[in-house]
Amino acid sequence: MVKFLYTQAYFSKFRTIFVLLYHFGGIVKNSHFDNDSVGDACDNCIQVKNKDQSDRDYDGFGDVCDNCLNLYNPNQLDKDLDGIGFVCDDTNHDGILNPLDNCVEGYNPGQEDTNRNYIGDVCEDVDRDGIGDVCDGEESRLLENKMVVWGFIGFAIVVIGFLAFSVIRNPPE
Repeated sequence: MVKFLYTQAYFSKFRTIFVLLYHFGGIVKNSHFDNDSVGDACDNCIQVKNKDQSDRDYDGFGDVCDNCLNLYNPNQLDKDLDGIGFVCDDTNHDGILNPLDNCVEGYNPGQEDTNRNYIGDVCEDVDRDGIGDVCDGEESRLLENKMVVWGFIGFAIVVIGFLAFSVIRNPPE
């Protein structure tokens, strides 16, 4: 994979400008940035020579420039800037490509999803505190769950009531 100073999205806009100038102004009809004998207005990879203009995934980017060669990826998005398009990347290295991964942020090779809401259990926010369970500490989960807190309060009331009743029934001498 060749890394470029400018992003693929930049060159996509660059190519659009060339096409507009070509059709309406005739200014760059013979421009060849990469000298591959294909004018920039029609070139699917302006920055690298590719005479055959092959584009296996039909996303508008020539195979020599495409950051995701075998999957349709017209925006060439690369969130982690590793030169691999987001749709071909496995950001969390769990063996599941990002578009198919139910938890891109967390390692989840089994894709467990107990409640079947298409959010992996690893990324689920069980206590609904706005912090995903991957980032939420185990100790905080217990105290952030209102049912658990009310359960502790109820238990404390029962114990105090039992102790108070015991003291009233059998007062100390």
